[in-house]
Amino acid sequence: MGCRISSHESDSSPPDTMFRAANQTDQINYKARIEKKLCLARETPESVFDITQCNLKEIPPGVFVLCKVLRKEQLLLSENKLTSLVCSGGSLGDLSLLTTLDLRSNRFRKLPDEIYKLENLRELVVSQNQLTTLPPTLNRLRKLELLDVSENCLQSIEQVSCMLQLRILNVSGNPQLKVISPQLATCESLVDLILDDKVVENPPQEVTIRGTLAILQFLATGLPPEGDFTAPDGPVEEAIAATEEFLAAERGAGWRGNEMEEKQRIERFMKLEREALERNQEIEAKLHMEQQRKRDELLKELLKEQTESDQKVAQLQQEKEVDRNRLITDILREEERWSGVLDKLISLRSAPDPILLEQERIEQVRLLEQLKIHQSDLRKQEILAAMTDLLANEVNRVTSYQEKRDEASRDVLAKECETNDTLEQIFRNHSNDRREIVTEINRDEELQKAAVATLISKNDARSWGLVEQMRIVEGQLAAMSNFEMEKKKMATEEQIQDLAEKRLNLTLILVDLLGQQEQRRQQLLDTLAYMENTRNDRQDFWLLHYQRLLDAQPEELEFQSVDPLLGYNFLVNGVVHCLPFLSRLWQSKGKSIEDITEEDLIEAGVKKEKDRAGIIKSIRDFIASSRPESNAGFGKSSAPPESPEESPEKAAEATASAAASEFQETAAECVICMDEKVGIIFIPCGHLCVCLECHQSVATCPMCRATIDQRIRVIQP
Repeated sequence: MGCRISSHESDSSPPDTMFRAANQTDQINYKARIEKKLCLARETPESVFDITQCNLKEIPPGVFVLCKVLRKEQLLLSENKLTSLVCSGGSLGDLSLLTTLDLRSNRFRKLPDEIYKLENLRELVVSQNQLTTLPPTLNRLRKLELLDVSENCLQSIEQVSCMLQLRILNVSGNPQLKVISPQLATCESLVDLILDDKVVENPPQEVTIRGTLAILQFLATGLPPEGDFTAPDGPVEEAIAATEEFLAAERGAGWRGNEMEEKQRIERFMKLEREALERNQEIEAKLHMEQQRKRDELLKELLKEQTESDQKVAQLQQEKEVDRNRLITDILREEERWSGVLDKLISLRSAPDPILLEQERIEQVRLLEQLKIHQSDLRKQEILAAMTDLLANEVNRVTSYQEKRDEASRDVLAKECETNDTLEQIFRNHSNDRREIVTEINRDEELQKAAVATLISKNDARSWGLVEQMRIVEGQLAAMSNFEMEKKKMATEEQIQDLAEKRLNLTLILVDLLGQQEQRRQQLLDTLAYMENTRNDRQDFWLLHYQRLLDAQPEELEFQSVDPLLGYNFLVNGVVHCLPFLSRLWQSKGKSIEDITEEDLIEAGVKKEKDRAGIIKSIRDFIASSRPESNAGFGKSSAPPESPEESPEKAAEATASAAASEFQETAAECVICMDEKVGIIFIPCGHLCVCLECHQSVATCPMCRATIDQRIRVIQP
């Protein structure tokens, strides 16, 4: 038989015409009906146990046992309200003699796993229920030939496999069944598969319309079937006769009571089956003709392409033959020419002609000159092209830079106008804010304490010395970074390694100075805590200390920044901690720094002779470095001559110091925006090459690509 496609638009489907009884609209006494049917089942020798249309919610007790005792072969439970196949007083094993089980038009959601115990079952009808899945033991029904699971909620029928006797399968009316499982291909005897072609997506519709055999081949191979599929049982009449014989043999005497009605149902079913087979044959004939037409067209195209390719091959062979003949002719001509040349050379070997030799030499010289001129012209053209590209790129870069700079200038001017307005407002309210701050300081003891701490930190020589050392180290790092950038611009790699080592050493020194500054700050905080413990509950305690510090501070003492080169010399000679004592001396109007003597240092408070000698030497080295014309005199009078091993290092340090001083006068630009001044030192590489705004957008150093562990903001750029 062929594959039938179900239609829900018609009034009734073939399974409905086979099993559905007429609807009863009158009131029915279901209790009397079930008693009558049970009595008939006990008294009549029929093999059919019919308890259909009894409004049952569960199977009456003893039904399974009666089927076993009375050796019933057909159990009809259709058109009830059953939800489970369970009967009190019996088990499914008692139904082992059944050949037909009709559960149509009930409320089953699943079938029991013990259904495999119905080992002689040949027909199972579970249509018009609410099944969502089939039991995994269904394929153990080896004798099952008809399975009707239409109009349910199935999503898969993969449990239908290896059922060698299964001939008819109806899966129509399952809207969620979109894929037919490949396991169905193991049912070798399947001849009639009923499904919804508009719902099923796999196999596709072009396969389902070709019949059951095409579907099974597609499920087995995964490829669209080839060839012409016709009804396997021959003509339509033979297929109808075979189906009638099969249905009659299956139902046997179970349907004798309704022979006329059953005959009409079978005739309607056979009519529909005949129409389906005729439609399938027409479709298969059309498909066969279409396939034959496409095959002929493909053969014509292939023949045409083969002819064209043969023509092209012949043409290529002809061209190759012409080229081969031309090449042979050229070779023969060259052989003749070279044989003549060889004859001339052999004749001239004994007595060469001087005139010919001179002409040959002149010709060679002329050819060499032409070759050189041609090479020179080509080289000039390449250089001019490269220069043109380079100039074009440079012009584009300059134009882009000018546009960005103009835009940045406009933004800066706009911000400057806003800043001026803000500053004007700030200056306007400055006096009032100052009076309010003073009043607040008088009232707020915490602010008084903070003011005292600030003044102590400002007057603390150790803190000031640490700050000055940090300024010197930062100036050296800036100079080294600037010097390294200049070296990279000139594409020279000399002294880069030495600069890197010195830069790393200065970075370690800077980190150590930061730690010392934090330690000194903690010491000052401890001092304030000690003062807090000894205050004796005075309200004006911090104001008194603040006034005492102001009174004790000399008028001339101002801790300002010193020249980086002077600070560097103090650092080299180990007397950087003495810088606060020299403020009164070098800032005095009556005495310059060149005139400072040991008596002045003793008067300023420098008690150690070693410190005084180091200060005098640092001042002379600073004067010698800043005044090149007096290097000779200071070198002879202030310090002994340096050894040859130390002179390169001292020269590099002097160069770095001069570069640091020069860096203060001309601040370096950021290597990213090339507009703002540098202000961030990267740790551990020590490069000072990025401004305060651009450093947040980088994770590695722009100069050496080292990972950034810490960022330090410089005290002075």
